[in-house]
Amino acid sequence: MCIRRLDWDSDFFGYEVGKVIIPKGISLNATEFYEDAQKFKITYVFSEQEQRIKNLRLVDIKTLLSQSIVERKKSKTRNESVSFFDPRRHNFEDLKELAIASGELSRFNIDKDFKNNEFKRLYVQWIENAVEDSASDVLVYFDGDELLGLTTLKEESNKLSNIGLVAVRADTRGKGVGQSLIDASIKLAKKKGYSEIQVVTQHVNQPAIRLYEKCGFVITQKTYVYHYWNI
Repeated sequence: MCIRRLDWDSDFFGYEVGKVIIPKGISLNATEFYEDAQKFKITYVFSEQEQRIKNLRLVDIKTLLSQSIVERKKSKTRNESVSFFDPRRHNFEDLKELAIASGELSRFNIDKDFKNNEFKRLYVQWIENAVEDSASDVLVYFDGDELLGLTTLKEESNKLSNIGLVAVRADTRGKGVGQSLIDASIKLAKKKGYSEIQVVTQHVNQPAIRLYEKCGFVITQKTYVYHYWNI
């Protein structure tokens, strides 16, 4: 077992962050893990099965959903409310607020040992990167001048596109905004030549899972995610 230093996370949070991926069928050796983890303030543990050692905290069951879009029929519906985010015309602060809302069930918000506003800073950085990155697309849903939702889309590989952030304003959930954004993301991915698309959410976020399944996604993988803190 080797805990790998995460350079970006360590630099962003300002303390040492490590990550280890545990293959299927392997259980952590507590003595070895504790020794290796001493180099880090926090260690992320990703495992295909449950791990049970002291002070290892389960913070998420990461749920991956995907679908093939090669044979997906072209939708005849057009949603004029969905467009690309344009920082010259649209309010960036509203977009940031939605990005933060998209992570309300993320492990960075659930784990209260993050004490320096890491969660909000992380999601603001995520949406800023998406807007600035020419390889990413930010789709937004407007009702008049009101921003009601967003999705981000980015290449995962030459055949696979990844939906990143997904958010719908709380007071408009259940009104089709999310489905419109996901459908628009799938159409865009297919237009760009991708054959598959995927999205990741938390297992506890059953409304999101139902939405993705309604849009043609199926669950393809679940990963147990743990945090171990040296505090």
